[in-house]
Amino acid sequence: MSGVRIPWSLIRKIGLWTGVVVVTVALVGTVLGVWAVRRSFPEHGGTLRLAGLTAPVTVHRDGHGIPQLYAQTAEANSDNASLTAVDVRPSRLSGVRKIVEVIFSYTNRQTDVTDKYFVRVDVTEEFPFLVTKLSPFYEH
Repeated sequence: MSGVRIPWSLIRKIGLWTGVVVVTVALVGTVLGVWAVRRSFPEHGGTLRLAGLTAPVTVHRDGHGIPQLYAQTAEANSDNASLTAVDVRPSRLSGVRKIVEVIFSYTNRQTDVTDKYFVRVDVTEEFPFLVTKLSPFYEH
């Protein structure tokens, strides 16, 4: 039985086409992967209309796009107060979006008087964002 000889030109063509296919698949996979990851990032600009909101809302983000709550904490710290508790409750505004109320308690180090502030935060997606500004909270 004699062996079948495959010409080197055919082997080179098969190798070349295999390389082209592998590179093309890798390139398409990379482009699709980048697109899929970037698509999940939150929208930083523009306007959204959300059910349950009755007034305009502005979301404040830092240079990296992260919502910030540090202003009130820094101000309270300079007034000799410490952040003593953080309470998270489901909001009545939740509907299509999952909104929670975050309540911050600041206690004065000298008088033991506690002031509370709250903010509503949309936690529906991977990156939460502020729905309302930080404002005084009063128990009822």
